[in-house]
Amino acid sequence: RGAIVNIGSISAVRASTLRVAYGTSKAAVVHLTKQLAVELGDYGVRVNCVSPGPVKTKLAAAVHTPDIIKAYYDGIPLNRSATEQDIAETVVFLCSEKAAYITGQMIAVDGGLYT
Repeated sequence: RGAIVNIGSISAVRASTLRVAYGTSKAAVVHLTKQLAVELGDYGVRVNCVSPGPVKTKLAAAVHTPDIIKAYYDGIPLNRSATEQDIAETVVFLCSEKAAYITGQMIAVDGGLYT
């Protein structure tokens, strides 16, 4: 019994420029999640994937200009990036008994970007 939570990206399901390798590898993580859910279900192991959209981190601030960050916000219905806490709380939920009947799913934590 147990829970596995893989970390993907919204890039797994939302194509964008200059992300061929990244998006393709994250799509593989999403499909791996589904395959493992089928393979491990008989053992009581749930497998899910959290796919963040833009996340407010030191690395993101260093790599993205204010204009790029604003452009992201314009496409996100909640008008902000995720925080590390947003991602962590989703992982904790998926590992908890409150998610006891959830397996093989990709949860987009993206403020509605993929909507």
